[in-house]
Amino acid sequence: MPEQKRNWHTLKQKEHRKKPTTKGAHRKTKAPPSQVELNADEGIRAAYYVTWDAASFVSLQEYYPQIDILFPEWLHVLSPDGTLQGADSLNRLFPAVQNGVVRPVDDKVMPFLKLEKANVDVFPLINNFDPGEKVWINIGDFLKDAGARQAFRTQLVAFLASDHFKGAALDLEEIPLDAQPGFRALVKDLGEDLHAHGLKLYLNVPVSDKDYDYAALAADSDGLVIMNYDQHQTTSPPVPSLPRIGSPPICNKPSKTFRNRRSSAPSAITAMTGLSPPRAAGCSGLIRTTFRRRGFTRVNLNPMCRSILTP
Repeated sequence: MPEQKRNWHTLKQKEHRKKPTTKGAHRKTKAPPSQVELNADEGIRAAYYVTWDAASFVSLQEYYPQIDILFPEWLHVLSPDGTLQGADSLNRLFPAVQNGVVRPVDDKVMPFLKLEKANVDVFPLINNFDPGEKVWINIGDFLKDAGARQAFRTQLVAFLASDHFKGAALDLEEIPLDAQPGFRALVKDLGEDLHAHGLKLYLNVPVSDKDYDYAALAADSDGLVIMNYDQHQTTSPPVPSLPRIGSPPICNKPSKTFRNRRSSAPSAITAMTGLSPPRAAGCSGLIRTTFRRRGFTRVNLNPMCRSILTP
């Protein structure tokens, strides 16, 4: 009998992904997000991204059209010598810049945004949190060492030059009081370094802490990220999230730090419900807070809740 012919053909491997949510209506122009003057007539929406939660990338895939600025938690400074470190999928640390060569810290975000031709400006975030040990590291010795600060700045500038980044977000927490002068010196010098390369610097700062010179930090950076958590962490008791999203004490009076802001709890900051939480398991959902008049909207791709202001 003649051999039976079968209508076989090669299967095309094609990813089937839900169509992303359409772009939000908060933008009035097509200017690059990082070039928009904050606290002006056009709102800018920022989001955090983490590598340790797979749902974070799923959320980014679904909601990137609604995001203007992305803060990926990629980098860490943990040692007294100021070494800039990345972490792999198992939270094992490695030098982000070794012998002048930049090592990749993430292989998904930038290729995805480029493939989608997304109008999202990326600002890698640097903190002093050890992702392996899950603890904040005391970096007082690093901040007090001018040579270590210089080494850190050199490595960070090299890292930012490795891709189409628009600047950096510095999230150094639990800074000892005697290291505050070093922190201010780092911010001033790093701001000058980044500005010389056409880049911007954002700073994460506590809501109201007398140890922080907010006016000086605002003057030497391009924006302050106010860590006004409106829910709770595992180390703190739960509190009502909506009745008191309220303004931090530092915003209760006008100052040079936050331009033209006199706010009280419900009048200046209000909860918005324009985004649905992602369906991916393990993700806490998107939480959006906006300043009613003008300013920055933040969307979280992880449980951390922060707001952004500018000098």
